[in-house]
Amino acid sequence: DLCRGRHPGRRQAAEITLFKSVGTALEDLAAAVFAWERVG
Repeated sequence: DLCRGRHPGRRQAAEITLFKSVGTALEDLAAAVFAWERVG
C-alpha cells in the first residue's frame, strides 16, 4: 500500500512502526533448504 500510494505512511516522527517477526526465521530456513536441495 505504501509503494502504490494507497497509504501515506508516517506523517510525523512521533508515529511509531512496530514489526513483530514471528516465524520469519523458520521461513528463511525452509527457503534455504529448498535452494540447497535444488543446487545439489
